[in-house]
Amino acid sequence: MPITVMLSYWYLQISGGLLPQPSISFLMLIIFFFAYFIGAIGEEVGWSGYIIESIQR
Repeated sequence: MPITVMLSYWYLQISGGLLPQPSISFLMLIIFFFAYFIGAIGEEVGWSGYIIESIQR
């Protein structure tokens, strides 16, 4: 998904489309990184806990 967004942004930039300049602060970048990272860790732990008994058999 991120690659698709970057490619579409790049295409619009080349074709002369009007695009707002991204204004993401470094703090927000860190917050979003950790929010998604913690969410991914929770999903991995949840699925591991769900399937571990079947795998051990």
